[in-house]
Amino acid sequence: MSYGLRVALIDSDEMVREGRELLLQAQPETQIVFQTGDPTAALDSIGEYLLDVIVVDTRLPGWTGQKYLSELSDRLTAAGNDARILATATFGSDEFELTCLRSGASAVFTNEQGVNTFLRLLKVLASGEQTIPRKSLDRLMSSAPTKVAPHSGLAMSLENMDASQLAVVKAMLEGFSDSQIARDLDLTKYRVTKFIESLRASNGFRTRVQLAIELLGFGAL
Repeated sequence: MSYGLRVALIDSDEMVREGRELLLQAQPETQIVFQTGDPTAALDSIGEYLLDVIVVDTRLPGWTGQKYLSELSDRLTAAGNDARILATATFGSDEFELTCLRSGASAVFTNEQGVNTFLRLLKVLASGEQTIPRKSLDRLMSSAPTKVAPHSGLAMSLENMDASQLAVVKAMLEGFSDSQIARDLDLTKYRVTKFIESLRASNGFRTRVQLAIELLGFGAL
């Protein structure tokens, strides 16, 4: 049997972990590759697995959510693992969500959002594209206490872009998918994806959300 969605669950609450495991087992073409309540052990082995999404609770023993997400993101990058991180919490705030996204999560789920949103986020994350619309990013950025300093490499990248490339970046910041951008700008999806991923990787960002936050943070576009 082939699986279209490969998931890992990291949560110290056994009941929550088992509940999500049962939920995902009922979904077609979904495989739970592993699940654990031991966050440190997960860090030591996470890079060995072929995964699409890692669901991580932000309240883990011995760790702050920000520290764990950053460490997990670094381990995945070092292992060349492209899995996306879905941070979870009982409840949250704009500032909390922004912190998670800056620390390497590609999206944040809180329990009040419900099961359908949880499942939708998993599928969107597995697609690898931008997951947060511009209005949501703007709202999150407004919660930041200060503007971030310009990223010198990213600023230089922007200066060297032609009109077509800048249009792609602006569309990405609006939350459009690669397919939508390609259609609207009369480009191939391959070209759009390759350009955005090159911009992300060459400037040291693990996720597109980190790239978008940086661009918006110093008012680049």
